[in-house]
Amino acid sequence: MRSRGFTLLETMLAMVVGILVLTAALGVMAGVRSSESALVTRATQQRELADVRIAVSSALARLRPAPNNIVRQTIPNATDEELSAILDVPFPAAIDGLAHHFELSDDSGKPRLEVVVDRLPKATYGPDADEESVNEETSQQSSVLTFGDLLGYRGAFELRASQERTAYELWWVPLPPAGLEENEQFDASTLPEPTRLCSHLAEIRWSAFIDSGKVSKIRAVEARQFPAYVELEVKTIDGLYASWMFELGWIPGAEYEALDETDESVLGEGGGA
Repeated sequence: MRSRGFTLLETMLAMVVGILVLTAALGVMAGVRSSESALVTRATQQRELADVRIAVSSALARLRPAPNNIVRQTIPNATDEELSAILDVPFPAAIDGLAHHFELSDDSGKPRLEVVVDRLPKATYGPDADEESVNEETSQQSSVLTFGDLLGYRGAFELRASQERTAYELWWVPLPPAGLEENEQFDASTLPEPTRLCSHLAEIRWSAFIDSGKVSKIRAVEARQFPAYVELEVKTIDGLYASWMFELGWIPGAEYEALDETDESVLGEGGGA
């Protein structure tokens, strides 16, 4: 008995069915891969948001305002009205010779929070460059201040555009001390490297709560000018949203101690909120 082969029609139908099955299988594989990639991206963004919360929380809990009553001491001839215009206004004009210790503004077009902290914020340094090792740095020149000489650490939470310009990044940027005298110098090379906390942000909003209400700009030198709370709202490019409310805590003191003299009186009295 002679066997019968496949007709052309049967072969074409088999090819069509095979192509459909293969296409469906490839679609399932692509969907699984896409879903896996989305889960990895989401997990990365959640971890980064956790880093942001830890860094901001640890910074705002250990602020270092200037010594109490330093504004009055800097402007001894100021009237009560003039002092009120500085101490009771959320965003007063800068004071010559007296640097602010807390400033929330958007003068650069992006929200920015600059603070002086008593300790480096957590999540802003790695295991190989922790706070203790950074503080051990010393100056080879007695006339030049280094990061290891500082009593308080100035830095800013800055928003930057990513290299691809597809999202914003939030960075902690260490800054040199402000208010140096003319005969004082600071070695900026001893500053820690900036730390990227989050790289997938679409929006970010800072708000400060003071007696007069909720404000988006605030500048403070002394603790009495500080807000009671700071709110941070963030949204990632994939739609993750987080909102945190931080209560402020502080220890008044100078940013650094002059190298040619030791005056413990400038450190002020300890305190906090």
